[in-house]
Amino acid sequence: MVEKSLKLIADVDQIKSNISKVYNKISSQNIGFRPHFKTHQSRMMGKFFKDFDIDKITVSSIPMAEYFSDQFKDITIAFPLDINEIEKLNSIDRTVTLNLLIVDPLQIEFLKTIKRDINIFIEIDCGYGRSGVIAKNFDMIEKLINGIEGIQNLYFKGFLTHSGNSYGAKSKFEIESIYYHDLELMKSLKERFKSSKPIISMGDTPSTSIVKDFGEVDELRPGNFIFYDFMQVELGATKYSNIGVYLKSSVVQTKKDSFVISAGAVDLSKEFIISSNKISYGKIFDSNDREKIVGNIYSLSQEHGLVEVVDKNWFKGIKIGDFVNIYPIHSCLTADCLGKYYGSDEKIYDHFKLKG
Repeated sequence: MVEKSLKLIADVDQIKSNISKVYNKISSQNIGFRPHFKTHQSRMMGKFFKDFDIDKITVSSIPMAEYFSDQFKDITIAFPLDINEIEKLNSIDRTVTLNLLIVDPLQIEFLKTIKRDINIFIEIDCGYGRSGVIAKNFDMIEKLINGIEGIQNLYFKGFLTHSGNSYGAKSKFEIESIYYHDLELMKSLKERFKSSKPIISMGDTPSTSIVKDFGEVDELRPGNFIFYDFMQVELGATKYSNIGVYLKSSVVQTKKDSFVISAGAVDLSKEFIISSNKISYGKIFDSNDREKIVGNIYSLSQEHGLVEVVDKNWFKGIKIGDFVNIYPIHSCLTADCLGKYYGSDEKIYDHFKLKG
């Protein structure tokens, strides 16, 4: 198959550096580190974590758990159990410890048909409002714990939450406040149901990057930190030069103060940020200075990207056929769009999306 000239570049040294920094920060506080693999979705990049003796991971689906089951033998599927996919659990090697999320008693009923030991987290909604049992719905939580403990092959593991509202925070202080608010709710649940010996599982990249003292949490599950992206820079979680992936895209037309590139919504996704009162679908950076932004992608159609020039001196040297470098808004989605990586070490890295 003929491929587009556009490529997703993985800066392997930077990726390893990002893993090292987060691993050292979490492990120095004697907290379990269970990184979320939904960002990179790559077995080859999974080996980078093995270098730090990380053997417990998080994924977002049953098929993704199967994809990594040869490498990792303790996997949390951090998505409410889809009862329509429950038979797929049988396809995962029985040497793998599986940890599932439930939010409703009906999910427990369906798990009665699975003939393997499974650890169960109750997903808790601490205020994000996406999925999970409301943190103060003690009656439902108790009902779920009793249901789990009443089935021979199910084992209640603890409470899991994702503070996704940190992505909408306006300051580092707000990110810290969200984290500690959620931690207090989770600690109160751990104390209330201490007879069941639950653990607390939390984690998101903004909080993991910004919070200094994680407190009494048992494990953290950040994922985006492996790559970071423009969104994380805007949140104050990192700087541009720590971003581990970027796109190389062709210039196909130049105009007076703008140009057109070959990266569209099918490559970058339609994720955007309002930055300095301007919409942005990605940032063009100077290949000689990773901290220097020279263009802003202000419009995307399916295949086209329209770029506003930020640095006119840089633009004087740009012509049709040149490649420009793009920081994605949300690296998880961009990686999922493109499905593989071209490593700075000249290797092509796999992605779960193209496993077939």
